[in-house]
Amino acid sequence: MPRCSSLAIAGWLRLGASGGPIMEAQTSVEPQAVSAYLTRLWSQLLQRDVNPSDDFFDVGGSSLAAIRMVMEVQSAYHIEIDVETFFEQSSINRLTDIIVKGVSQSAGARKQ
Repeated sequence: MPRCSSLAIAGWLRLGASGGPIMEAQTSVEPQAVSAYLTRLWSQLLQRDVNPSDDFFDVGGSSLAAIRMVMEVQSAYHIEIDVETFFEQSSINRLTDIIVKGVSQSAGARKQ
């Protein structure tokens, strides 16, 4: 994925300031909290109500919105999620599992 300048990202992404869980790197996260965060994030991005089983693209998500969402999640949880993974796992339920596993794996790598 191409890198953007920090100024471009700062001007483009402001969801963290509106309720995202910008936090220190963690060793674990609760799946329910991740799901609730993703539901709020998707609702903000898509400007509609969403359910955890909804497919991002079936409820109006675009590739640009997907990139924006992935960047926000990476910033919030201090993990790497590639856009391709999101395209393949594009529901809140599936993404929650990826985030929970990613946070746990990231914490394990930091301990080594």
